[in-house]
Amino acid sequence: MALDLETLKTQKGPLGEATEAKIREEAMRELDEEDKKRREDAGEDEGDDKGTKGEDKGGKTGAPDTETPEEKAAKEAKAKEETDAKAKKEADDKAAKEKAADEVILSKPEAELSEEEKTKKAEILKKQGAASDEEVKLYAAAEKITEEQAKEVLEGERKIVEKYEGNASKLARAYRHVQVLWKQAQDELKAVKEAGSAPLKENELIINDKRMTFDEAKPQMVEAYREAFPDKTAELTDGQVFDEAKRDYLLKVKTVMTDKREEMKKEATSKRAKLILDLPDSAKPFKADIEAILRTAPDGQVLHQDYNLEDIIFWAKGKNFEKIAKEREDAAYKRGLEKARILGEKNDAPESGGKGGGAGKTTKRVLSPAEKEEALRKFDGMNFMTDEQKYDAWAEVLEDEETKEKQKKKG
Repeated sequence: MALDLETLKTQKGPLGEATEAKIREEAMRELDEEDKKRREDAGEDEGDDKGTKGEDKGGKTGAPDTETPEEKAAKEAKAKEETDAKAKKEADDKAAKEKAADEVILSKPEAELSEEEKTKKAEILKKQGAASDEEVKLYAAAEKITEEQAKEVLEGERKIVEKYEGNASKLARAYRHVQVLWKQAQDELKAVKEAGSAPLKENELIINDKRMTFDEAKPQMVEAYREAFPDKTAELTDGQVFDEAKRDYLLKVKTVMTDKREEMKKEATSKRAKLILDLPDSAKPFKADIEAILRTAPDGQVLHQDYNLEDIIFWAKGKNFEKIAKEREDAAYKRGLEKARILGEKNDAPESGGKGGGAGKTTKRVLSPAEKEEALRKFDGMNFMTDEQKYDAWAEVLEDEETKEKQKKKG
């Protein structure tokens, strides 16, 4: 049975297996005919029994043409590919024609439609509505919004596409224009925020979130002051009203600032007390020096969220370092004398308390790597000390703690 191409073009739905097989068969036949014609054009003679032309791949003359399984499979695959491509093209052409016909019906005024076209129009709108509902659901799920919100967004997008007639260049130009406007809005907002965060000058005020000078704000100030005090301003000129409004405003600002400073002072005093209470144990010996410095810090600085006593503590430790070092040196010397007495060693140190005796000196404690790391951590930030000085100071602390612990056990 021969294939009817016109029938295939208008056929709805997928092709049956028999039809597809027939299409492939015809495609194979066409390929064979094209191959035969190509060989004839090249001067080959397939039917020559004498074998003067048309030798096969095996070199035998007069033998019929044969195909390997791979060649046959490749030819069939190519035929199927061409068939699929042809079927897709026909389907696309059909869909394009149907869409064009639908648009013609939808663009016609209702009065000009025939009964058949009205029925067709109802079917088109129903189909579009179903597709639109599905799109709304998918968009809402993807963006995690309600279907009503998704519908508004998609409707807005559709109107934009219609406005620019689906033209990619026009849409791109419109998008770029929106980006420019958005950047301008962001820059203006940034400028407003920066202006609002800067302190007001003596001749400035803010009206409706906008910073301006008194002269710039004169019309608004006069109008507002007349509305607030109609009797008081009835006989006054605009210039006199402006002077009154400015004087009242500055007096009010002064009152507000005074109250604000008092409030800040109370909050700063409370924070200073809390900072002192929260001093780490290592800083408590320097509490007096830390408090003295903290009292001189401005209230605004103390109330800042990042304010802490770290720098003041380092300064206090550095100020007292020589005193602490001397106390530890004296303590170490005394411990040396005590150890010499316990061990029965001869002490040549003068009774007056001098530190020149050889037997009075003790071997320095050797710190382990972990203890050296701890020493560096304990004296971190004290840049006026060398690492060796930090090790020596920490060794004395450890020796002092060990001595105290031994004394506790004896007692």
